[in-house]
Amino acid sequence: MLRRYIAEQPTSRLAVWARRTAAFSLIATILAIVIVRSGLLEFKPALATFGGALVFSIVALLLAFAAFVVIWREGLMGIGYSLTAIGIGLALLAYPGYLRAGILSAALDLRHHDGSDRSAAL
Repeated sequence: MLRRYIAEQPTSRLAVWARRTAAFSLIATILAIVIVRSGLLEFKPALATFGGALVFSIVALLLAFAAFVVIWREGLMGIGYSLTAIGIGLALLAYPGYLRAGILSAALDLRHHDGSDRSAAL
């Protein structure tokens, strides 16, 4: 009996590398948090590690969006890999982005404060 040959469709290399980069940034972030919590390193080197992990998550996002373009144009597989990379990248960037927004809003509130709070004088 003859075996039926099922050809696999090629997967986008950019999507695969986006997921790999996102996984690396996730692991680096977890290691940086564990190192700071356990006290193995000082704060500054661990902060540099965390910053590097965030840079890798930005690279993963860029690779994932580039993979979307390649997948759309060439009809390749790999949309799941791209979505996974986007999910991990956005999850890693969400909390630092939230903190940055809080710092900016606090700075704007202090800049517009004129010191004429009459309710405290009563």
